[in-house]
Order: sequence, then C-alpha cells, then structure tokens
Amino acid sequence: MGYWPTPQASTCLLEGNKFWFYSLVFSILWGVVQYVDASNEGYKVGVKEIDEKASRETSSDLEAEAKLAFELERTAQFRKLKSQMVIDGFDIFSPGFITGWIRTSASFVGFSSVVSTVLSSKEIWDRLKE
Repeated sequence: MGYWPTPQASTCLLEGNKFWFYSLVFSILWGVVQYVDASNEGYKVGVKEIDEKASRETSSDLEAEAKLAFELERTAQFRKLKSQMVIDGFDIFSPGFITGWIRTSASFVGFSSVVSTVLSSKEIWDRLKE
C-alpha cells in the first residue's frame, strides 16, 4: 500500500493544527469566563419554597440545607471547569509546537499529551461512575 505525497498535505496539516490551537485558546477563555461568572453568582433562596416547607421544618433549617446544596454544586462546577482548563492547557502544546507558535521540545509535547490523556480519562471515568 503506497501513498503519493502532495504539495497540499503540509498546508492542510498546518491549517488543521492552527484551527485546533484556536479552538483550545477559545475553550480556555470560555472556561475563564464561566469561572468568573460562577464565582460572582450568589446564593438566593425563594420565599415560596420556604413557605411551602415551613410546616415541616423551620425556615432557617431549610435555608441552611439549600445553602449547603448550592455550595456543593458550585464546588463541583468549579472542579469541572478547572479540570477542563488544565486539560486544554496541556493539549495546546501539541498544535502550538507543530505550528511553531510555542517553542518547546518534542519530549515536553509528548509529556503534555500523556498528562492530558490521563486527566481526560479520569474525567470520563468520573462521569461513568455517576
């Protein structure tokens, strides 16, 4: 099985890696925007929810439970955002090295690819456990 090199092959490879690089940059920026937005989001509890459940418990107990649930959800959201930004940060070295926009060694690119793969695999494993 043979192949024939074409002059367009190197151009396609370069342009594909540029596109990959841009997508990772925008993914990291979007993660930062989501992180800042989530950190500015405050806890709010509805008065109706408290009034409906007031017969069972006091409103301060309900509010404390709701606040705890909000903080747990927020912590999980922050963990996912940080993890994705770290994965994208390690991934960006591959197209950056190929395009020449990031000066580094081939061994570091290999290392960053392994770390990114391990972290991505852990994320997938965690999703499957849920």
